Amino acid sequence: QIRRFTGNDYTKDLVSGDVLACQAYSGDVIQLQADNPDIRFVVPEEGAELWSDSLMIPDLAAHKANAERLVDYYYAPEVAAELAAWVNYVCPVPAAQDILASSDDKDTAALAENPLIFPDATMRSRLAIARDITSTERVEFARRWNRIVGL
Repeated sequence: QIRRFTGNDYTKDLVSGDVLACQAYSGDVIQLQADNPDIRFVVPEEGAELWSDSLMIPDLAAHKANAERLVDYYYAPEVAAELAAWVNYVCPVPAAQDILASSDDKDTAALAENPLIFPDATMRSRLAIARDITSTERVEFARRWNRIVGL
């Protein structure tokens, strides 16, 4: 039974127990588990999408070199490790895992073994990276989605 379609406010429903299952961001689940270890993140046997935010620079950016330096900064393993420890989302920099593991803080070091930050081989075998969709597909998907949610 589908209760409703929501935005990021689904976390309140998980915490209160008003929903038993939902589509959730892995980083949100890690943060919610701090207060309720019974909240779990599960990748269905059928699979799921491996998703992360992307850093992009517009082709005609006025200060492209500065933006490239910022991207390089965020992808430096030490910085990526610090960011992963702060946000608890999937880290796109594999070398950050070793940096987190070597932390003197046991909670930070434990993040290196969290498959919600660094998906292990078992989880990765059930994850797919979605292809880019065409502008025609985007319009069709939006039309279908709007019909589903009643818009």
